Formats: sequence, C-alpha cells, structure tokens
Amino acid sequence: MNLKSLRIKGFERFFSSWSNNLSYSGNMGNLSKNCHKWLNLVITRAKFLGLIFSASKHIYGAKPSKDILYRLLFLIKAVSMREALRPFLRTNANSLLGKLMQQRPEVIGAVVWPYQTNFWDAKTRLNRIEEHYRVLARRGYPFDIPLSSAIKLFPLHEIDPNLHVVIDQAKWFMREGQLVINLFYAERRIFSLAFSFAFEDQDVVAYVGAIQGRNIEGLLDLYRDITKNSHGMRPRDLMFEIFRMFVRNLGVKKIYAVADTYRHHRSDYFGKNAKNIDYSMKYDEVWEERGGMLQADKTCYAFDIMDGKKNLEDIPSKKRAAYRRRYELLDQIEQKILMCSRDLYAHKLVVDPYHSS
Repeated sequence: MNLKSLRIKGFERFFSSWSNNLSYSGNMGNLSKNCHKWLNLVITRAKFLGLIFSASKHIYGAKPSKDILYRLLFLIKAVSMREALRPFLRTNANSLLGKLMQQRPEVIGAVVWPYQTNFWDAKTRLNRIEEHYRVLARRGYPFDIPLSSAIKLFPLHEIDPNLHVVIDQAKWFMREGQLVINLFYAERRIFSLAFSFAFEDQDVVAYVGAIQGRNIEGLLDLYRDITKNSHGMRPRDLMFEIFRMFVRNLGVKKIYAVADTYRHHRSDYFGKNAKNIDYSMKYDEVWEERGGMLQADKTCYAFDIMDGKKNLEDIPSKKRAAYRRRYELLDQIEQKILMCSRDLYAHKLVVDPYHSS
C-alpha cells in the first residue's frame, strides 16, 4: 500500500472514529452541566463531520490522484451548509430520506454540483431534494422502493408489442430528478424524463430536470416507427404526455420544466465552456410545443396539468383525422394509468432487481 493510500485511509479512520466511537460515561463526576452540554455538542458535530466525510468517498472516489484534497474541500463547503444538510444526516434510517442516504449517500454532492437547474444555490438544491421525499411521505406516493428496482407501469402494445413504460431511480439521472419515467423497448431504455416533486403552498407540483433519448445504433429507425404508430407523436412528445397524465392522476397541480439556458448541464461545475455547448435536445422547443409558458424569471416553463390537446376544429382538415387518432391513443393510455393505480399503490408492479440496458 503506498503512502497516499495510507494517508487517505488514516483520514477515514480518524473521521470514522469520531462518528462511531465518540461517547462518554454518564458519571461525569464534578463536571458542570455546561461541560455536559459542551461535550454533547462536540460529539454531535464530530458525528456530523464523520458522516459528511464518509459520504464524500462516494462523491470523489473516482479521482484517486486528488481524492483527499477534493474530499476535504467538500467537507469545508458542507460545513457551511450544515443546516441544509441536517435532515439528510439526522434522519431516521427507516424514513424515505434515510433509505436514500443508506443506498445513495452521494446525493449530498448537491452541496457542490448542480441539481435540476444551474440557477439554484446549494441550500436550495438540498432543500429541493429533501422536499421531494417529504412530499412522498406526506402524500403516501408509492415510490418507497429500493434504488435497484423499477416499477413496470404498463405496456404500449397499441404502438409496439415491445414498448412499455417504466419508472425507476437511475443513478445517472440523480442530478436531474429523483424519479425517472421511461419508455423501454424490451429491456432497453430508449427515452427518459427525470423529475422531482415539491410543494407549492398546499399543492404538489412536479419539476422536470431533463428529457432525453439515447444515441444507439438503429434507434432512429425505432423512433420513426414509434412516431408513425403514434399518429405523428414523436417519442419526446409521447413521453411528456404520458408523464403529464401520470402525475395528474397522482394529484399534481402543475408542472415546471427547466429552460434550456438553465439546464444543469450548463453549470460552471462542468467547466468554463459548459454554457456554450449545443445540445441536440432543445428543451425550450420541446416545452413550447407541449404548451409550456416561459416564466417571468426565464428559468423554467410552466404547464397546465390538463392535457395539451388542441381543439379539432382549429386543426387543418387534412390533419384532423390524424389528430383524432392521436387523441384517442392518449385516451387509451390514460385509461391504462387509471387501471394500474391500485396495483401501483399495492407495490405489485415493482421488479427488484430490474436489469436494463
């Protein structure tokens, strides 16, 4: 074992000993109550630092040459965010947030990296992640499932016998949303939309951090087939409308989606030129076509939770039949969403582990 590895392991043992072994006897002799309080404070803060440093291993473990430096810098930044981090580090192990911290402790990397949008500061990012799990708990939403699992909602045989809708918590989307709704072709993910829940006054809203397809050989041909069989709806449009119907059925009152300029990929965290990258998926174009309205601060689009169907009378006559068939398809899909609700809440649709490509 080299010297650098010994130094890193030494730090880990140091912080681990703080977090796991700090205790003192209840018989403190002649020590004053103030001393008791001081010792309790030291122990609490030592455990806090130990938990943060332990989690940092999952955030920066892939950079061995600078591992210890990055982890210490993260620790310093995290200390300044201790109030926002408190719900993550002091949560009950059986709570939704507690299970997240056990299975994916690197989620607190939102201290330094962007989450859903490059507009939010670290405190807001952490608060939004915590709020998502508070919504799930208060509303009893059926997403208390292992991160290794997925919910197979329903097939889309009307479009293709191999097409179906799946919800999971894919790790590579954790900066864009805590849940991901996907179109799968057999066991292959072909289109995804990442989102999280939040409260707006007493209502629940959904915030979309990403929508994207995949760059796989032959997939463009499949996209064309899906578009044809969906009566002109491209996969991205179909994906969004399924999402809109699904969250509406959960009682969500409004949808927000990050504007292209503020998508998390454009954060300085990813480099000086991140803002200038030309992505093939133009978020603003997608949201505007689905009826989104750019908000005053220009950071996101807002959507009516009801469907974005146009009045057939306003559609040119030569396209009217295709739109009618499209809307009939969406009505069929919404019926599937309603029909699967009971099994969804009974966790009968969960597959664990869920293997996908």
